[in-house]
Amino acid sequence: DIIQGINARYSRGKPSRTIENAGVLVHIFDDTEDWRNGRPWDLCVRGCDPVIDHFSASVINAKRPAVYAGPRGGGLVLSADADFLCIYDHDYGTGSRANGGCADTPGAPPQSQL
Repeated sequence: DIIQGINARYSRGKPSRTIENAGVLVHIFDDTEDWRNGRPWDLCVRGCDPVIDHFSASVINAKRPAVYAGPRGGGLVLSADADFLCIYDHDYGTGSRANGGCADTPGAPPQSQL
């Protein structure tokens, strides 16, 4: 069952090189979504401010449950095998930067180095 799997990953999450073992990957609604067309699971790519090319996400688990509150409340649970560009240990404020700022943030390891 999907919900039981998500709950189990949340409960047993711990530091890991894999999202599945670290916890649950979530995107909190932050107005980067396509609300104009009723598609909050898609990026807003036209008529948005700012226009971005990625979703930000957080890994949460029972020991690290805190997330950004967001202006709308709610969010999405993402697949543990979702593609990602890079990972930071805290919010790097990359929302308005191309590719999440992965190429221009010192110390940000690309996915291939994880």
